[in-house]
Amino acid sequence: MKLAEKGFQVTLTDLTPKLVKVAENKAKELELFNQFNGFHIMDAKDLNLLEDKEFDASLMMGPMYHLQNEQDRDAAVKELYRVTKDEGVVFVCLYVPN
Repeated sequence: MKLAEKGFQVTLTDLTPKLVKVAENKAKELELFNQFNGFHIMDAKDLNLLEDKEFDASLMMGPMYHLQNEQDRDAAVKELYRVTKDEGVVFVCLYVPN
């Protein structure tokens, strides 16, 4: 929501339908709905609804600590790079348990 508040166009994806709906409702509540290009239910390993090189920047804020094997993590990161323009920015948040 913070990026939308700052005027950026945002496309949101999440694996969990309930969380996608929560985000969509929050965007409406905050009158930010028009800042979103879509709210999609997708697996980070397969962003098939998104075009190659579609985004100036891509952020992955959760899947890496949910994906348990290296092959799945690699697939998710490859998808993130696929949908990001060559000169774009990719940010991946990792969680390292204590």
